[in-house]
Amino acid sequence: MLLTCIKNALQFAENIFEPNDPQIPVLLNDLATVYEALKEYDMALEQVEKAIAKAKVANQSAVPSIMCNKATILLFSGDLQSARSLYEELLQTCLRIHDYETIREIKANMKILGEKERLQKEHSAE
Repeated sequence: MLLTCIKNALQFAENIFEPNDPQIPVLLNDLATVYEALKEYDMALEQVEKAIAKAKVANQSAVPSIMCNKATILLFSGDLQSARSLYEELLQTCLRIHDYETIREIKANMKILGEKERLQKEHSAE
């Protein structure tokens, strides 16, 4: 149901707004989040990549939070190494631009990442 709502909102926005309207990357990011919640990680990554590309043109201020969402999708899809790399790179960017909201999100997610890495190490040691 939510997936359909987000898809309809995105389609509406694409039909009504200009192609580079700043709301479109936000909706693409929302769609990626729904796919992530459904554990459809490939679709989530596809949508978040579209959101990043659109945001770089239409909504620069949204890029850090969308990139954080990408790292989170990587985290929950099990690609811990890529998630860590992206979080670390993004943290430096957010510190430089004083994006404290995204910094808080990164730090919270890096705690989850650390726990997943610890569990993975314990599991592989057995």
